[in-house]
Amino acid sequence: MAQSTEGPEAPDKLETLKALLDAAAALVAGMSGTPDPLFARLVHVFAGMPAEDRGPILAVLEREVERRLRAQEPSETLTGFHIVRPNPNAQLYICGFGPPPTYHNRDAVMRATLRAARLLLLSPRDSHDEWVAATLEAFAVLAPEERTALAQHNRDMLGLLERFERQATAKAS
Repeated sequence: MAQSTEGPEAPDKLETLKALLDAAAALVAGMSGTPDPLFARLVHVFAGMPAEDRGPILAVLEREVERRLRAQEPSETLTGFHIVRPNPNAQLYICGFGPPPTYHNRDAVMRATLRAARLLLLSPRDSHDEWVAATLEAFAVLAPEERTALAQHNRDMLGLLERFERQATAKAS
């Protein structure tokens, strides 16, 4: 008759493992002090994040939270700078530039146009010289064919803007 390899201690080992897992689950659940579902999401995202990204992203979160807490202090600042709310469109990963994508959908083009226009419109007027220097520096990085394409794009944009203004004026009449 073959003897069981599990032996009488197998149920004890399973009970010990279950108790250990239950304790670990309770510890993780209690880390926030309250059953906060957002904390659980944060832990889940952090656990799924590539290990090499955790340190830099945690440093960004620490810095931003520190700035937010400092901004809530009732002290006068010389700049009048204050943090109002989190930016729901913030990005933690830097997008690299490479060859242009082969496909643009209408929504992506519209969003890119809005971003570019608002970037120009939101620039402080007193930093025009800085904008000129940065723009010339960017042009120096572009290849001649890219500068030619940019010039054509800007001519097209100006034509489209004029066309829009004519249509808006005609509708208003």
